[in-house]
Amino acid sequence: MQEKKENESGSMMMEIIAVLAILAIMTPIVYQQALKRSREVSNINMADEMRMVKNAVSAYLDANKETFLQACGSPNDLTNCTSHITDIDPSLSGIDPFLLRGTNYEFGTSNSEDVDYIIQVYGSYTPINKTEGIYQPNLFAVLSSTSQPADLKKGRAMQIASLIGAGGGICESDHSGSPDHISGSYGAWSLYASEVTGISTICFENNTIVARTDM
Repeated sequence: MQEKKENESGSMMMEIIAVLAILAIMTPIVYQQALKRSREVSNINMADEMRMVKNAVSAYLDANKETFLQACGSPNDLTNCTSHITDIDPSLSGIDPFLLRGTNYEFGTSNSEDVDYIIQVYGSYTPINKTEGIYQPNLFAVLSSTSQPADLKKGRAMQIASLIGAGGGICESDHSGSPDHISGSYGAWSLYASEVTGISTICFENNTIVARTDM
């Protein structure tokens, strides 16, 4: 009888050890899956918020397009029109109805602690009839979020930008390590500091996620 109890105790101990071994193997896997899922949710939320702000800025520009284009000189080349917009609407109160209450933003300035989004507005032209040289002036904005995770890796930044859609993109660096151009999602567009001013304010660090309003 005593021997039977000892055998049962030994068997139970082996079962406990086996369960602990399984838990030791599974815990890192479960943790990694939970971390991955948490990051996916965070990526989706960030992309959704940027897309919402992008659409609000787009609506603001569309509502005032002719006035802004006229002030910017109906550009026939890529031009930074941000200062012309702030001249017409100094307090930028015109954009408030389009944005969610509590959204903090700045047009054309460097990022500060109290700002969630930095916005640059550009004037360009869209070919209507290249043969006859007919072009339609166009306005679009590029905005970046100052609240993105610090030291965001390129792979994750590209994932978030792709969730924004064709208008999403990330800031990339030249050989010196300073961000000097934007690469759009799926290779749909690009914007270089050598082409137009204002890139440095929205590309305040490598892999900054941006959104373009006209795409």
